[in-house]
Amino acid sequence: MKDLNIQHLKYSIRDDGLFLTDILEQIRTDMSVAQIDLIQSFPQPPKHWQKYAKQSHSLLCFAGSLKLVLFDERRDSPDFGSIREIHCGEHDLQLIEIPAGIYSAYLALGGKRASLLHCGAESLPEPERLMIDTHLIPYQWDNNL
Repeated sequence: MKDLNIQHLKYSIRDDGLFLTDILEQIRTDMSVAQIDLIQSFPQPPKHWQKYAKQSHSLLCFAGSLKLVLFDERRDSPDFGSIREIHCGEHDLQLIEIPAGIYSAYLALGGKRASLLHCGAESLPEPERLMIDTHLIPYQWDNNL
């Protein structure tokens, strides 16, 4: 997907409890961060799709496992109308930079909650939202997860 950036990070367990500090030190030095939110996602179907129309944002699932689904709604993108699924989590740490204009939704996997960092280079405005079952995004969530 055009302008989607995924950075694979190394997972390390430390005795001093600075796991998150290690993760943040691995993030690209050219990435500016003005806002970081901690999100807990529970293993239940998502309620909505969301997008930020004018700025990119990043997600990092550092505990549990997550399925992230992206939909490219940018009319000027060569990937307009495409869907991308990304599986990530504590055993496959990925910092996922989602470009402006991309809808996203996610689901915690494995029957347990997932913990995410949601980062913005600027303060994140309230995102635009669509109900998860909208006909505008051609994706069917598997109810058996």
